[in-house]
Amino acid sequence: MTYIVRGLTLEEIYDLSRSCRHFQYLIREENLCKMLLRDKAAYSVEAEDALQTGEYARGFRRLVKRRRATASATPYVAAVVAVADSFAFYSGWLCYLVEDRANARRDLRILDVQKATNHELVVDVPTLVSLAVPESAGCRKYTFRVLYHAAGITSCLYSFARPNTQHWLLIFNAERQQLLGAVQLESAMRLFVRNNRDHLIFGTHSERQANGIRKWALRHFDLRTGQLATESMHLTNVVGYEIGSTVCFEIIGDHFYGCSNSTAFELEEIDWTSYYYCFRFAVDDFDPERTQIMKKRDAWRRQHAEGPIDDRWTFLNFEQDEQTGSVRIIESRKEWLNGRSGSKRTYYITNAHFPDGGSTDGDGADDNDPLPNEPIARLLTSSNQPNYMVAPQRDAHAFHRGDDGSMMFSKGKTYLSTYHHVCSTYLDLVDDPLPGDVCTQRLRIRTGTRVFSNVSSVAATPQNGPSGDYWVGNPYIEESERNTIHFWPPEACCENSSDHDDKLQRLDQVMNPRGLTGMLQVAPVPKKKKVTMQQRVAIRGAMRNRTVLHLLQSRAFHLPLGKIIQWTRYLLRKWGHLGLPYKTLCILVSLGNWVLRSIETTVPGPTPSIRVSNLPLLISIPESEMPPDRGHRSPLHTSLPVGARPQEGTGVSMLHVERMGLGDVQ
Repeated sequence: MTYIVRGLTLEEIYDLSRSCRHFQYLIREENLCKMLLRDKAAYSVEAEDALQTGEYARGFRRLVKRRRATASATPYVAAVVAVADSFAFYSGWLCYLVEDRANARRDLRILDVQKATNHELVVDVPTLVSLAVPESAGCRKYTFRVLYHAAGITSCLYSFARPNTQHWLLIFNAERQQLLGAVQLESAMRLFVRNNRDHLIFGTHSERQANGIRKWALRHFDLRTGQLATESMHLTNVVGYEIGSTVCFEIIGDHFYGCSNSTAFELEEIDWTSYYYCFRFAVDDFDPERTQIMKKRDAWRRQHAEGPIDDRWTFLNFEQDEQTGSVRIIESRKEWLNGRSGSKRTYYITNAHFPDGGSTDGDGADDNDPLPNEPIARLLTSSNQPNYMVAPQRDAHAFHRGDDGSMMFSKGKTYLSTYHHVCSTYLDLVDDPLPGDVCTQRLRIRTGTRVFSNVSSVAATPQNGPSGDYWVGNPYIEESERNTIHFWPPEACCENSSDHDDKLQRLDQVMNPRGLTGMLQVAPVPKKKKVTMQQRVAIRGAMRNRTVLHLLQSRAFHLPLGKIIQWTRYLLRKWGHLGLPYKTLCILVSLGNWVLRSIETTVPGPTPSIRVSNLPLLISIPESEMPPDRGHRSPLHTSLPVGARPQEGTGVSMLHVERMGLGDVQ
């Protein structure tokens, strides 16, 4: 049996184990599951967690369920987890700001929504900034926002004017209570931060060249020694400024990766071929001379003759293969292919190949093929720098056809678009109002999963992709590939029981809180280090606060029930006896055959009681602010390099929300 399962995918092994009770050991036996995870998903987060905990069978089941939940648009949990002024979400950590203007207080709360159930870190922002930047002490007009959080390191941008505007990058470890650095920035234009445990790299689009064009500049900060690199790395050939659309940056493994889907700062009137400009360097070797750059022939993107592009739908990012650890470039484009009147979204997957040694920016300049014998080629002059390469054949798995223009939601109704190559699924978060009430917002997840009827034949037959014969005159390919579309939450059905319809109605109250429709902000989860597919949705209401909605597609999750109980007890005790109108803050729903423990609140007078139930019930609380902080405060000790602005021995107030007894709630 071991030799048989080696030739199957993880999903097929999971299905085989459910076909017969004698095969249950395939997903229960630890040593077998360890072998399968190591061979087929060694770079997945489930495998990394299993390596630490030793629970390989549980990690195997979690991985398969996560992939299938993403492909079929069936989240296991939907819940509102916070009310905040602003928020950011990175690698399973929710960082949100709560402001109390009456008491001149602002807190940064950091919550691990995947593992920490009753415990979050709270940083007193005024104390933090006065410690990091002493000359800003007493300044009440400033801006503070979270830039990134990974490996326990939080990076924030602090800006104030006294009298001139200053920008500071604050780096700290909230869990260890350490302020690691405070770096004054010359510019904060399009500032981004990426880091791992030992190295932090930040960049700005602020380096102005002699021709007036702004370019990217990177700086390196060593988290182990607290030293900032004296020299910047100037990305002179990286074209584009919109992160996630025209450029993307990421740290994967021990390398920093960057990619642009453009190659010229100015329009080239006569051109044939488009390339990616993709580079990487080791995070512990911040040297431009050692930067590796993809060769042009490996970085081919498209031919301009394929048709025009609607740039509003373009997104660009990196993804690491869960089996091999190789890095891929994922790009989505909406194109009018081969002169057709209708547009189509297509998702392209390009493997990032780099030469063994370092290369300079000039490498690959001679990779162009001889120009085609076309009349337009005679118009070229010495000032032109055209790119031409004979289009290589695309493998059928190197692109994924999405929706036709007639099937797509408008861009104004689509708040999030992602692609998950591991399960061949594209995902959109859309506003899909009911036909009878088009003015009422109804958020839904929409996924399209590719299904091959003859995978081996299609994979073995290279095609030209969207250009050439793939789209016209090849019925075999047209019939063998299709997308299965799923929506969530599902439509209500009159044949279902009233209990099911009631659950859908309560779920709709969570996805679309009444009275809070308006400005929508979505924070997608980076694909690296993710355990689940999640989105954070913030809706601005009349009270300026934002409701943070949490969607989760994994069973391996623990809601912060102690935190929810604390909020509910406080708000009911404070406002329940006044008879004020109530608003739904949190609902825990169960999908499929899985029932999550939830909380039911009752108000028998000024002192409410809270009990735990096994039914998915509403948690109703008044429309009010967050509860006051409890628990002890402890100083945030500093460990800064020589010459840094903060003084050693001072501290930043931190708060650990006290743990509450939950009995048998898990």
